[in-house]
Amino acid sequence: MQIGEISTDCSRFLPSVSADYRGSQLAYSFLVLVAVVNYGEAAKAAVKIDGEKLSIGESNTWKVTDAEEGTAARSKRDPATGEQIPGWKAEDEAPISHDGKGTLTVPVKRHSYRLVTITGDGSK
Repeated sequence: MQIGEISTDCSRFLPSVSADYRGSQLAYSFLVLVAVVNYGEAAKAAVKIDGEKLSIGESNTWKVTDAEEGTAARSKRDPATGEQIPGWKAEDEAPISHDGKGTLTVPVKRHSYRLVTITGDGSK
């Protein structure tokens, strides 16, 4: 899979304010949500993130996680067709890795997707 670069040209920055108030100072966190979508065979997508352009700070400070971590869906039967729809657990997905230099490796199953969150401190 080709490396895709994510920057302000294809995204919008929305700062979030945490519930952590210290006096009159607000604590800001910087978060990017990346959707890696695969229309082909299973692959490991290499995604390069430009932390400076996205204002999330130095890549060696990022916390990279699967946005669906800890979620699951039970198996169920389609009421219209009677077909069994298999369940899934996010823990069954291969881990997402980060090289500390701005490149994520995201394993994606065939015809599937992964949602990745990157949290940074906004440092330069």
